[in-house]
Amino acid sequence: MASASTTGSIVALLAALLAIYTGFEGWADRIDNSLEGQQNGEDVLRLIAQGDEFLSQKDFAQAAKTYIDVLKTHAFQHQEVVIYNLGLAFASLGHHRNALSSFQQAADMIVDVRMDPQRRKLKSEALVMAGESASRIGWWERAVRAFQEATGHTHASPTLWFNLGSSLINLHQSLQIKREKAGQHTEDTNDDGNTIAAPLSSSSSSSPSSSSSSLMDRAVESLKNAYSLSPQNDKFAAYYGTTLITSGREEEGNRVLERWMEKELRNDDGATATVVDHDDDDSNDDDDGDKDDGGYGHAASKGEGGLKASNQQKGTQVGSDGENRALHMYVGFRLGDVQPRIAARHLEVAARMELAARDSGRASVQLSSIFYRLGRAYRAMGDLDAEKECYKSAVSQGVWTSTEQRPGYLFPGRALPSSPFPHINRTLKNDPKFHDVWRLVSMLEDSSEEIEEEFRRFYSSRHPSLHEDNENIADHGSWRQLIFARNGRLLPQMWRGAGKDGSGDKSERMNSVLANDAENRGGNDDDDNHDEKAPALIEDFPITRQILMFMRKDLSSHLPKGSMEFSILASSSHLRPHCGPSNHRLRLHLPIILPRKPVARIRAGKLTLEWEKGKVLVLDDSYDHEVWNESQEDRVVLLLDIWHPHLSPEDREQVRSHFDFATSSWRTSHSPWGRT
Repeated sequence: MASASTTGSIVALLAALLAIYTGFEGWADRIDNSLEGQQNGEDVLRLIAQGDEFLSQKDFAQAAKTYIDVLKTHAFQHQEVVIYNLGLAFASLGHHRNALSSFQQAADMIVDVRMDPQRRKLKSEALVMAGESASRIGWWERAVRAFQEATGHTHASPTLWFNLGSSLINLHQSLQIKREKAGQHTEDTNDDGNTIAAPLSSSSSSSPSSSSSSLMDRAVESLKNAYSLSPQNDKFAAYYGTTLITSGREEEGNRVLERWMEKELRNDDGATATVVDHDDDDSNDDDDGDKDDGGYGHAASKGEGGLKASNQQKGTQVGSDGENRALHMYVGFRLGDVQPRIAARHLEVAARMELAARDSGRASVQLSSIFYRLGRAYRAMGDLDAEKECYKSAVSQGVWTSTEQRPGYLFPGRALPSSPFPHINRTLKNDPKFHDVWRLVSMLEDSSEEIEEEFRRFYSSRHPSLHEDNENIADHGSWRQLIFARNGRLLPQMWRGAGKDGSGDKSERMNSVLANDAENRGGNDDDDNHDEKAPALIEDFPITRQILMFMRKDLSSHLPKGSMEFSILASSSHLRPHCGPSNHRLRLHLPIILPRKPVARIRAGKLTLEWEKGKVLVLDDSYDHEVWNESQEDRVVLLLDIWHPHLSPEDREQVRSHFDFATSSWRTSHSPWGRT
């Protein structure tokens, strides 16, 4: 069954659809005529009428049962109408796969629509509903196919073009995820879970083109059609402008977004833009908010206050429109890495709106994410003063308690005992809930020589292709990783492939059990006796593998944003100050290779430490931290993430739900529930 929130949105959708349904009343006469002379004709009509009555009364389960009964037991013409109504009942119950099948079957049954406006209308509506059902379950190829076909059977509305364009975006993103899972691309943005992508749909030879450029070009054209037909629609403007920019058409996208922002400011009836306090130094002309380059600056003001909730004149709070709040977040999140100046402008507006919503008593769950991303955007712009003021403003507004600990996701409800370096904190050392952490620390330290030998042997003989720093955290030198797991998932190229016999075979069951992935939570984590063939690459790390297998049973089990990797910081390198995405994890560093002089060191909060040979350093990376290696040698540590020990199994599920929800909500934020 659907969740309460999903059911609510479906009921709202059905209310709109019932109005459309009344347009098909003429079909009752057609079905009646087709049954003329049949002995059971009256029974069929009576059952259909009962199903329609249940549907109008929102007794969706009984409506579905009645429609199924009549379809099973009677033959009559124009069954597509009953099948369409069955799809409405299934959709309202949250049974979207059944709804998709029903709508698609109804559409397929209507072949020749040239001479019959009612049949054309029904086919179009069935295709639209098939597309919406497919999008709800992340089957983007099916959604694209249905929406695309619908545009050929009706005068396409702006919403239909938007649905097609947004589904194409999700299909594009889902194919990127497929390549990541296949090991072709393994970047993992170190964010708070609010990334934008989509669940993967099944592929087929008849599927829409999988070319990234082709899909995005089609998405741009579809969103352009929606925007052209309804230029005042904020959602169409936000998506069209953002997609233009991410497709390389920055000047056009900037103009679209700027027009939207100007309209919003006019509608705000004089409210000022969100501001971030700056120093009184006006000498930096490059960051004064000029739009000469087609982009957005950030608004600057002098005095106290930082980023604040703003109210409209006439007493109406800015940010009461939750959809616009989400749209500014969408633009800011998507453009943070490609156009940080534009992203910052929209994140400032989103922060103001979210603060206003919070101050008016409405729940606000995104503030830490917004400020986290806003600070990153300022840093990417090179405006470090604005970044600092952003963090100060977040603390003054009660988003964080310290400018030193500022993750994108802060576990809600209660504070988790924390310290930048828990292993030297006396209270945490004696905390019973940290017992398993110190047990793992001892295991790592006891195995440090063997793990170092494994790494040196592998690294010197295989010269593997290492993953580069994809967040540009290294402002000097380079930072690379040899990754076993990223974002809670074991990398296929490390755990799959050749067995011990070098045959290139692999144990699918092994891989299924090992995959520390929310998609495989049903696997038997304790059943490792089937390991007759070790996976590729990891077989060169037998001791390391044992540690990882021990960790995945509990300490790192299905850990969002969890990594297992060798972290290699090259000589003369520096990792700029930054915070991790969340406080739900702790990070362990086992030194593998340490420079002799000058020594490598790490700062977290106000404390700076040096790694010690054979000793594990425990870091809470939700604190601001940076790393130096000023020697002429590489620094290598085995980096392992674990759950914060004060999170219960129920708490862990809450964290997973947050990241799953954020993934599904932002990754399917293109989903076309609404109708205009």
